[in-house]
Amino acid sequence: MEWFIYALRNTFNYQGRAKRAEFIWFILIYELSDWAIVLIAKLAFALRLIHLSDDLHILNSLLDILLLLPMSSVTVRRLHDLGYSGWWQSYLLTMNIVAMILTYLIPKHSLNAMLDTKFGTFWSLLLVIYFIQIFFLIFKRGQPFTNRYGKQPDS
Repeated sequence: MEWFIYALRNTFNYQGRAKRAEFIWFILIYELSDWAIVLIAKLAFALRLIHLSDDLHILNSLLDILLLLPMSSVTVRRLHDLGYSGWWQSYLLTMNIVAMILTYLIPKHSLNAMLDTKFGTFWSLLLVIYFIQIFFLIFKRGQPFTNRYGKQPDS
């Protein structure tokens, strides 16, 4: 949890490097909280608590929007730790924004119909590439020396 808070405190810090632990814990806590809210919202919907379900989806949307900048910052610093420019995260950021738009702005029945087309196949391919990039950031060791983005993060 301390790495998640550390990443939040460094929301506007796009300089330096982020350790794997900082990136992993931020992503893990973000995704688990996201999944938990969605799961509770689906349960509320199944129990016919429609207003609660809708409120939880709004909460989830707000959480996604609020954590977009901290995610961007920790991703840039993680890329720096690997020796790459922060601009390499453009694909990841674009995928997050497109996913938010598709998930929250398009009616669910239209989205399901759209995903059953060639667009759905294309979208699935983009998601596979997205997850490969995330796993790369999680598992690749940072450069064990000072690089052009700064000193190696403390262990």
